[in-house]
Amino acid sequence: MIDPSALVPLQLTPLQQAAAIVAATLLFVSILVLIYRRRLGENYGAMWFLVGLVTLIAAIWQDGLRLVARALDAVTLTAPLFLLSILFLTAIAVHFSVKLSEQAQQVRKLAQEVALLRAQAERKEDSA
Repeated sequence: MIDPSALVPLQLTPLQQAAAIVAATLLFVSILVLIYRRRLGENYGAMWFLVGLVTLIAAIWQDGLRLVARALDAVTLTAPLFLLSILFLTAIAVHFSVKLSEQAQQVRKLAQEVALLRAQAERKEDSA
């Protein structure tokens, strides 16, 4: 049987690493700008700052990627990145689904309160 690690080396070419560093730097700077301009709230700013920092570190430090790839028994460096990205996006989707459900319940409750207040106001107008 052929050893998979012999087929695909666990390293990025210099061009791939340079592109990854540029992309990660752009992402990190964009996150910092959004936080600075207060377009990204405090509750999510720290999480996205951490994501940007980890992305930048992963782009610069290939040995760390190799450790993760070997721990996951991956053949390429991109496989664990895709896996971790999919897990992260799934966690974000679940989190936003929970937040959306909470917001929908809050909107329904507020709509009911407004309807009750309108009914009370109309009764006062009719009796006056």
